[in-house]
Amino acid sequence: MSDKIDETKSSARRMSDKVDETISSARRMSQEVGESIHERTDDLSKVIHEQQKNIDDFVYEKPYMAMGIGFLAGLILGAVLCGHKRRCRD
Repeated sequence: MSDKIDETKSSARRMSDKVDETISSARRMSQEVGESIHERTDDLSKVIHEQQKNIDDFVYEKPYMAMGIGFLAGLILGAVLCGHKRRCRD
């Protein structure tokens, strides 16, 4: 009977060790993924900031062209939302 108890305890310790290893591995993986996501968001933030600066420079240098582009974009968006059947006027 004592052998069975010792065997059960040993089996429980092995299972506990495997669970600890799995948890440690999952923690390492989640930390690596978190670091990767952080790096990508930093890169994306830099790109967005650069594009925002480019747009600001363009609008400052060519304000009438920027207004024209905005006007045309509004017309196109309005046409798409209203559709071809003049549902907006009904």
